[in-house]
Amino acid sequence: MTALPPSVRVPSSPYVGLILSPLDPAVARVFGLPAGPAPYGRRGRRAVVVTGVVPGSPGDRAGIRAGDLLVRVNGRFVETVDGAVAELRRLTPNAAATFALERAGVPQETPVAVGVKPYPVGFQVVTDGEEAELWNAWASPGQITVTNRLLEFMHSDDELAVVMGHELAHLTQGHIVKGFGTSLLGSVLAAAVAQATDVSVLGDVAGGAVQSAFSRDFERQADYVGLRYAFQAGYDIRVGPRLWERVATELPQRAAIPWLATHPSEPERMIRLQKTVEEITAGSGAAPAPRPPHHD
Repeated sequence: MTALPPSVRVPSSPYVGLILSPLDPAVARVFGLPAGPAPYGRRGRRAVVVTGVVPGSPGDRAGIRAGDLLVRVNGRFVETVDGAVAELRRLTPNAAATFALERAGVPQETPVAVGVKPYPVGFQVVTDGEEAELWNAWASPGQITVTNRLLEFMHSDDELAVVMGHELAHLTQGHIVKGFGTSLLGSVLAAAVAQATDVSVLGDVAGGAVQSAFSRDFERQADYVGLRYAFQAGYDIRVGPRLWERVATELPQRAAIPWLATHPSEPERMIRLQKTVEEITAGSGAAPAPRPPHHD
């Protein structure tokens, strides 16, 4: 895996390996949980739901399961996903922590040996508001965000892994500077502009919350490193070239962006991506590494 460049210095952060969600009706149905308030918790509010546990993670080794309710972390109540994330970030790497859970209506306390995440980055899905209706994914300092609408645009987990790998590469390769972020939509725009000019692109993205600063070298590096990340995680990166071509030609926003209207796809980029895929998969039979089992 591509190492962080020497100029990028990031602190280690605590790692537990939990995927969390608020208890909305859909989540309650999936995990067979009652929609009413929990029997305990401040003001009788329901705790946060564990919707997934990364295989082999500290949470997995501690026996935490999808469908558990996370009530407290080291004695502190959590009632929202943001609150839970804040408490998890307070944990000390390589130290013990106590998680108060509720499983099938039965409260229990679980000791967890907190691990270390070498690069502090979180992943978030925007499911509400105007941003959720945009076809976009973007990277900002310490965070990768994808909208619900873009998830609907993806045909497979492999395609999503290619997008997430691209955004992650922007972070690990030091493309994110203070006050700026990157976005999938900005990436497509930058690719189109790069065909006609050498200038970088600076513009508003993703509901106006983040800005994009791109260069041709950044995009090439993110394409290359991102595909390596996705492949090493066990995904089929052969979908990559077709995905980026589809992103450039099918996203509805392209009609509102002059450069995308005149440059619906970028042939040089597609050729380069295909060569990258061939290089990465050479000698592997074009088969991805074994993928961890899916956890519901």
